[in-house]
Amino acid sequence: TLPDRLRKRYAEKGLTNLQRLSNLFDDLIEIARLEYREDMIRAETFDLGDLVGEVLDMLRPKAERKGLTLEGDLPAFAVRADPSRVRQVLVNLLDNAVAYTDAGAVRCRLHRRLDKVRVEVADTGKGISEEHLERIFERFYRVDPDRSRKSGGTGLGLSIVKQIIQAHGEQIHVESAPGEGTRFWFELPYAKQPALAEG
Repeated sequence: TLPDRLRKRYAEKGLTNLQRLSNLFDDLIEIARLEYREDMIRAETFDLGDLVGEVLDMLRPKAERKGLTLEGDLPAFAVRADPSRVRQVLVNLLDNAVAYTDAGAVRCRLHRRLDKVRVEVADTGKGISEEHLERIFERFYRVDPDRSRKSGGTGLGLSIVKQIIQAHGEQIHVESAPGEGTRFWFELPYAKQPALAEG
């Protein structure tokens, strides 16, 4: 029989691998749903600034543990989109930014451009070289396989982000260079808020 110490280690390893498989399965299901069902986007009007603020609050403890500043420039803008899907996108982009930044800050900024609201997520991380930049939205593509393996990532997050944004009729963009950090941005349709009734 195995000593307790070894039994515990093997059990923990087994649970970690099981969690990774579960994450992978969930992400694969998500991709299939987004690809083959057009009704996966349920658009409604909501305040994007509030939603981004909630995601920043959720990720702030993780950023603080790494000594990072998590900043938001979040004016109140109403958009017409699927709030649960947009939350998924924001969590993915901001969580990645925190994970791949070792010093400095992660920032999320909203600003209106005519009939769109632009969302930008920027970090002061090590940046991504051009050879990787062209492929980061591909399924299972990893810029840093070692880091992804340690974090339990599936390599599907940015692919899901791309599909969600495209399902809204928009595109996700990225610019980066080694040593200069990374910036992602996308746009959502601006929604005029009806004036509040007086009285």
